[in-house]
Amino acid sequence: MCGILFILSWTTFDERDIYRWKIFFLIVALVQLPTSIYELLVFAPLLQATWGVAAVDLVAGTFGAQKQGGGANGEMSLFLIIMLAFLFARHKQKVLSLKWLIWLSPVLIVPFFLGETKAIIVMLPLMFVVLYRHEIFTRFHYWLLGFIVATIVTVGTGYYLFSLSSRPIDQYFEQVINYNFKEKGYAEYHLNRTTVLTFWVEKQGLHDPVSFMFGNGLGTSHTLTGGHIAKSYSGYGIDLTLVSAMLWDVGVFGFSLFVAIFVSSWNCARKLWRESVIPAVRADAIAIQASLSLFAFHLFYRVTLLELISIQIVFYSILGYLAWLYRNHTATTFK
Repeated sequence: MCGILFILSWTTFDERDIYRWKIFFLIVALVQLPTSIYELLVFAPLLQATWGVAAVDLVAGTFGAQKQGGGANGEMSLFLIIMLAFLFARHKQKVLSLKWLIWLSPVLIVPFFLGETKAIIVMLPLMFVVLYRHEIFTRFHYWLLGFIVATIVTVGTGYYLFSLSSRPIDQYFEQVINYNFKEKGYAEYHLNRTTVLTFWVEKQGLHDPVSFMFGNGLGTSHTLTGGHIAKSYSGYGIDLTLVSAMLWDVGVFGFSLFVAIFVSSWNCARKLWRESVIPAVRADAIAIQASLSLFAFHLFYRVTLLELISIQIVFYSILGYLAWLYRNHTATTFK
């Protein structure tokens, strides 16, 4: 999906085209609610009866799910939180009225309660912290209001997700900690989101410096397609997260280049926010920064930015939109 970034960077689109494109993304975000409800009411009971797996795993909106269970509900939630960031940023810059914010926000928030994406309790506060970080010292009451809203939504979502388990909340919370940060493996794998990185470090050494610096080749860590490194560590899940997969595939050098995309994009958005006098541009610039922080978290959460087209479209569209904004800003500045 990198082509989306290149098209938006190099092709001339006028503001009407970009406006329609942004409205399309908003419509896609709003469609997640009826789609998720349909999946929960129609497909989930069928899945429960046929495969005997948790029904909420299927609720992923239009981002894709598997008939055997599981789906891209984390990616749907990521997309919706990004859209919330754009709405709140535009309201902060007085581009979007409070009435529209109140109407649109619940439609984007309700799907959180239909699936089971525990990462929401990290992504939501992260989005608000990045979005309202400048208000902590300049407009504390405004920041406090945003913090309270974020806390209420996060606590409510977290309590609901933990209540889905038949175990007591303290045992469920301990289980989540174990298979994310301790020695217990994630799902059927031997490794989890933390040990998958320490395991990579353990396997590096002076005996193979090329692998450490440049990796072993694209796809070598991919479990489903049978990469030769993945076969060597069958059942370990070495490609559980994007970070671990890229370290195995392209090494420290390749992963550093990927991180450079985030750094340069963040700096570009910061420059836009500081220099532009257009409220909508300033709002979108800081919303893009919030999106980048969410994607940075996602690197350690899933591998889907390398595999799932639906979330790749969101990622490269945001980068392309940033490029379009910056190109228009420089063209206007130097006229």
